[in-house]
Amino acid sequence: MPNIAKLVRKALKSQAKTIGLKKATLVKQTPGTRTTLSGGTNPTSTSYRCEALIEQATSKNVGDTLVAQAERYIGILGASLAAGIIPVAQDTITLVDIDGTSKTFRLIAPVSSDGVGAMYEFAARK
Repeated sequence: MPNIAKLVRKALKSQAKTIGLKKATLVKQTPGTRTTLSGGTNPTSTSYRCEALIEQATSKNVGDTLVAQAERYIGILGASLAAGIIPVAQDTITLVDIDGTSKTFRLIAPVSSDGVGAMYEFAARK
């Protein structure tokens, strides 16, 4: 049985320049242990290289979603992530924005899922 996520990545990589596939860094926050002095936690950050697509969010494509304040849609190729890494809301991603400058965005809400982890699509904000 073929790995669909890898097949999608291969197909998109062959058209990377045409479609705007970009190298990116996904940063996941992991809660740490509770501290006795402050009662808080000491979260740790772990970075993962990946590949992503970025698109301007407009009122037309935001539609009736709960994320009307989205600035961008970001699609992360599942096969470009390390095994077992799944992006979630509140993770951050750094990549070259549509204006050509490197920016960091917070993933605010998943937009769609393909069920096999080939593409994770999120609404995002700076």
